[in-house]
Amino acid sequence: MAQVITSYCKIKDQQVLLNGELVLAAPSGNADIHHFLRYTYEQLGCEYPRFFKMDALSKLCFCAAETMIPQSGIVNRTDAGDIALLFSNRQSSILSDKAHQETINDPWNFFPNPAVFVYTLPNIMVGEMCIRHQLTGDTTFLLSEGFDADMHHRYLDCLMQQGAAQAVISGWVEADENGYEAFLYMVEDSMVSAGLLPHTPGSLTALYHNSKILTYGNVD
Repeated sequence: MAQVITSYCKIKDQQVLLNGELVLAAPSGNADIHHFLRYTYEQLGCEYPRFFKMDALSKLCFCAAETMIPQSGIVNRTDAGDIALLFSNRQSSILSDKAHQETINDPWNFFPNPAVFVYTLPNIMVGEMCIRHQLTGDTTFLLSEGFDADMHHRYLDCLMQQGAAQAVISGWVEADENGYEAFLYMVEDSMVSAGLLPHTPGSLTALYHNSKILTYGNVD
């Protein structure tokens, strides 16, 4: 048995890729993150009204997870409590933080909105994914300057080696005024076979930067 990457999804530049294949490209008029996420949600065929209450960061992660998780079949072969989640980004919940700050700047026009405030913690993004897919395993959210493949690999390897998880859904999800990016992947213990990627820092780095399909043994 070896730790392998069994599925991965990337969202960037108005495109959604699953396992290296383009599955959705938004029209040029949907460059705005809010328009793009609404379009992606509709194209995925979801019926989940809670989506419209989420902040942009949670919606971005939701769309990536909705693309990857049902297709992977992970929830059918692994107990929900044995699927851990590890996510990271650089700026936490910056969009919601700024929106909340605008509601409290003026003491004469003080109207903090609980619906905005609840999303000023990035782990709410992970919580939304857990609610949607009924996941109950260990959840962690970390901050770093960029996607840190070594950190992700070490943390996931520790979880799985200690028996705290049989599978991990992990990734990098960032959204601010300048753009958005989501990179999600799934790690499981499996027999090495063609089409499965080794869970190594090299594999993660290659997928994050290139989204190319790799097979076991291609990357150190």
